[in-house]
Amino acid sequence: MSKVLCVVTSHGVKGSTGEQIGFWVSELTHPLEKMHNAGIETVLASIKGGTPQTVEEWNTLYKL
Repeated sequence: MSKVLCVVTSHGVKGSTGEQIGFWVSELTHPLEKMHNAGIETVLASIKGGTPQTVEEWNTLYKL
């Protein structure tokens, strides 16, 4: 069986710029669904470990 490692960012803000970064959940879930349906095992990881921050979570945290 094929395996894919999907690595996402651990950051919600770009350095000290305040610029919003992260990932859109749909950019990840759509490919994950396709791989799952094709029988490909996937592993999700973030650079620092723990739960990665999505753009939506960042917006909620900082009330944007």
